Amino acid sequence: VETEMASSVLQCYDCLLHSTSPTNSTDPSACTCHKNAAGFHADNGCSRCPGGEFAPAGGGPSSICQTCGEGYFRKEDSSEGCVPVLPGYRTVFDGSHNAQQHLQSRRVSQEVCSAGTMSQGAPRDNCGECDAGHYSLEGATVCSLCLPGTQTPFAGMVSAASCDECGHGFFSNSAMTQCDVCPVHEITLDPGSFNISNCTCVAGYERSNGKCLACPAGQFKGLVSDAPCKTCTAHSTTLDTAKTLVSDCRCNAGYESEDTAY
Repeated sequence: VETEMASSVLQCYDCLLHSTSPTNSTDPSACTCHKNAAGFHADNGCSRCPGGEFAPAGGGPSSICQTCGEGYFRKEDSSEGCVPVLPGYRTVFDGSHNAQQHLQSRRVSQEVCSAGTMSQGAPRDNCGECDAGHYSLEGATVCSLCLPGTQTPFAGMVSAASCDECGHGFFSNSAMTQCDVCPVHEITLDPGSFNISNCTCVAGYERSNGKCLACPAGQFKGLVSDAPCKTCTAHSTTLDTAKTLVSDCRCNAGYESEDTAY
């Protein structure tokens, strides 16, 4: 600012703390606050905004620092305004705070989301917990589905290994909170099955019209498969249905067997 002295020689003076003026200014009132400073005072200039607050350049005596909004933050020493929280990160507030105190706290930084949570960044402050049937690694922007053949009834799982494998007789496609059970008289040959088509008829049952039905009298089946039941040899039958062993075949009345299995 240029000020006229008694000798009529003009001398330039610096504006006060955190303030400036346009070129060729001639009055101290031309001094206004820098960006991220506010509340100009003739004696001591402007006050710098703390972390989590901002102010546009050019503020005068009535200007104030404003709080960064949800999903945005500003570090203490930053020359920029409030910047958005990155995807996979959450807002950090100054000092101690809780959910009820967020409006009184300042958003001063960001930190990466922990495993089991996710964030797509601004305009949200927090990382959201992954739903049951999902998981995430650190810094995730979305939660991943549990792999087919696995399940998790719990939220916030931290890796694919957190999803439990479906046991025998159960299956799942993906994003399952619990594995589905195979239809009656069916089982899976291996754990971790991912489709109902992996369910197979148990021993003593055969596939017919899409269902597993008991082997009728006179037939048996010892394997877990969708194959048809086998018929007992001539002049023999079983005493009941759903038999699993050839030894379940017994000679009809009036016949005897040379095979000790009968």
